Amino acid sequence: MTKQRLHITIQPEGLLLLLPDSISPFSKSKYTQHQRFVLPSDCTGSALILDWVNSGRGLQDQQRETEIWSMDYYDSTNEVYMGNELLMRERMVLDNQHSMTTTGNSELRIAQSLAPYHVYSTILFIGPKFEKLTAYLKSKSNTTRQYQLKSPQELIWSYSETDQKYNAGVIRIASVEIEQTRIWLREVLVSAGIKGLVGEGIWPRCL
Repeated sequence: MTKQRLHITIQPEGLLLLLPDSISPFSKSKYTQHQRFVLPSDCTGSALILDWVNSGRGLQDQQRETEIWSMDYYDSTNEVYMGNELLMRERMVLDNQHSMTTTGNSELRIAQSLAPYHVYSTILFIGPKFEKLTAYLKSKSNTTRQYQLKSPQELIWSYSETDQKYNAGVIRIASVEIEQTRIWLREVLVSAGIKGLVGEGIWPRCL
């Protein structure tokens, strides 16, 4: 099993933007990661963390179509602290080791339950530098209407405010293609002024 642990401490008035490529598990792989982010207790630090996973090599290569959510085990945990206080904890577990569909066919239950989406993303953010992002997401949520459709949308998203005092929130996205999530995120982060926090030179490499 591959294991990864990440511990990051943000200094007062510091900013963390963690925008990695999506994890792409291969068939029969076992992977766990635990990420902890500690902000200063004076409430001046800010962090935005993107954690996302795709269905595997079958998404990019049609010849590997059986490698769709075919990992044995995937476990990702993210924790955000303000000093010693735990403010946010998000965990995603995908376990195929004892999983077959109830119909008895060869399709893995995880692949069946996550269909039709191939990309699942969680974005945690907190801190004063993201006040504009909070306002933008609230406005976008209020203007977005959900209708009963004959077929699922190719991208769906939700936003939850977790702590108004610390300006903390969680965005969740499910999409069919990786690029759909990238485009959506770029639009939201640019509209919320995040591009201005990192500058023109670095921004094109952020997502």
